[in-house]
Amino acid sequence: GETRAQRKALLAKLEEEAPGSSRPPPPLGPKLKVAAGPAWQKALARYSFLFPGADVAVVRTSQRALARQPRRAGEPYLTPQFGASFTVASARSAAMVALAGALFNA
Repeated sequence: GETRAQRKALLAKLEEEAPGSSRPPPPLGPKLKVAAGPAWQKALARYSFLFPGADVAVVRTSQRALARQPRRAGEPYLTPQFGASFTVASARSAAMVALAGALFNA
């Protein structure tokens, strides 16, 4: 609703002030694959979930700002992909978190 309209107006203003500033940075490497529900992480020996409070818009804005920074010739341009998650140790905890998430999404 209102927040979306504010964001759209801000992007239009940024584009007007600096053409090309509202476009996302060029991708680097394959797209990050993130599981929607609980996923077992072998390296951590824990279950992981997406962090619901992560603000992707902040990361994208930062990446756009970094993309506009001048670089030396031949210097690589890095656009790290972002995926915030949290982990729980046991299957029981994973089930409780999944159940709580289902209740809040209903």
